[in-house]
Amino acid sequence: MRLTTARHSPAVSYPLHSAHVLQVVWGLLVAGAAAVLVMWWCLGAGHGAQLWLRIGCSAVVWLLCATAGWRFLAQMPQGILQWDGSVWMWVQPAHVEALQGSAVVTADLQWLLVLRFAGAAGGTRRFVVQRDWAPHLWLDLRRAVYSLAYPTQDAVKNRAL
Repeated sequence: MRLTTARHSPAVSYPLHSAHVLQVVWGLLVAGAAAVLVMWWCLGAGHGAQLWLRIGCSAVVWLLCATAGWRFLAQMPQGILQWDGSVWMWVQPAHVEALQGSAVVTADLQWLLVLRFAGAAGGTRRFVVQRDWAPHLWLDLRRAVYSLAYPTQDAVKNRAL
C-alpha cells in the first residue's frame, strides 16, 4: 500500500547552473589557506629534515583538498529542476529522460539553497540553487521545497482499508 501525498505549492521549473559565487569563495579560501601554509613554513614548521617532510606533507594535503573542492564545484549538476505539483524531476541538458526524485533543503541562506535530490532509482545529488538565476521564480521554488506534504483523500481511504 502506497501513501500518496499532495503538496500545496505552485508548479515551478528552475534552472540549475554552476555556482560562480561558490567558485569565487572557494578560490579565496584556497588562496588564504596557501598563504597561511607558506607563513607556517617560514615561521613555525621547524628545522632540518623534519622541515622538508612537514612542507611536503602539508603541500600534498593542501593540493588534494584544493583539487577535490574545485572538481566538485566544476561538476555541479546543471539543467532544470522541476516541480509539477506531485513529483520533483531533474532534467539534464543532454539527456532525453528526466530523473524523478525528492528534493530536501540542506542549507538555506535566503539567496542560495543547497538541496539534496534523492533519485527514485537510487543515488543522491546535491544542488546549489541561487536566487539570481531566476529571481521571478525564486519564491515559487522556495514554496515548493518547503511545502508540507498532506495525505490526499485517496491515501486516507486506502489506509483505512
